[in-house]
Amino acid sequence: MRIGRRVGSILQARGPAVSALFDGILSRDQIRTLISVAEQGSFHRAAAQLGVRQPAISQQIKRLEENLGRRLFDRTPTGVSLTLDGEAVLIYARAMAQLGAEMSRHFSRPIRETVIRIGIGEEFGRTALPAVLALFARMHTGFRFEAHCTNPSRALFGILDDGALDVVVARQDPERSLGETVWVEPTIWAGRPDLTLSPADPVPLVLPNASTLRDTMLAALTTASRPWRVVFEGGSLALLEAAVRAGLGVSACTARLDLTQIVPVGASAGLPALPPSVFVLERALSAKPEQVDAFCDVLRTAAQLSLADVRQGDNQGPEW
Repeated sequence: MRIGRRVGSILQARGPAVSALFDGILSRDQIRTLISVAEQGSFHRAAAQLGVRQPAISQQIKRLEENLGRRLFDRTPTGVSLTLDGEAVLIYARAMAQLGAEMSRHFSRPIRETVIRIGIGEEFGRTALPAVLALFARMHTGFRFEAHCTNPSRALFGILDDGALDVVVARQDPERSLGETVWVEPTIWAGRPDLTLSPADPVPLVLPNASTLRDTMLAALTTASRPWRVVFEGGSLALLEAAVRAGLGVSACTARLDLTQIVPVGASAGLPALPPSVFVLERALSAKPEQVDAFCDVLRTAAQLSLADVRQGDNQGPEW
């Protein structure tokens, strides 16, 4: 059928002029008229539905039948009914109407989305990020995130300095004085519930690769003159979690992530206290002020809500 051969050309159309998308095959008005007449079974009722006079409906259908060279409706004293050709054309007309509506919605969106490039520490991504993104999406539109996640997270600050990120949310790097403290939490030792540690034996350590948390663990053990041995090193939280759950040794974390088969290791194991974990928000000097400000404001709000939950006694497992 001639319509079928030309539907492909419609898919190539681009731009907001939806009203003229189907001119030469079915105009927008003809599509509406054809669908209305078919559904109402009457030119008169279709005219009332569309708010036009009946002769206009009759003329639209007549011109369409002449253009196609096919009779689309059988006329009877009580109304009209589709012919086989009319049923075929109706299928295309409905598809074209849907395509036009979808295209109209597509081109009514903002032409350009604002891209916010964020660097996310893996531990932040495993805990607070879903709440931050959900809150931001409810408050803002026309944004798109490009997220980068690394472990250790201190590598993100180098990417920020190179101008490839707008903002970083990660564990604080003691060697940097920049950044805004978002929240502070206690740091604990963690291992399997059935792991037994003797104060006289070296501590079996599950360590992240070069990172602030790794430095914190080793410094605390060194200060306490507690010997250790490294049993596992990994570059991702999933690897560290697997090693601890396997019972290879202990690692350090904050109590913010629900992990199975991992519990705090008590003082009876002879492990020294660890300093608090500090998480910071740092933005590039060249970052888009308005957009990044909006994200940072949402992040601060989410952090406050998260801390409020902690103060109310949320029972959560360790966070790496």
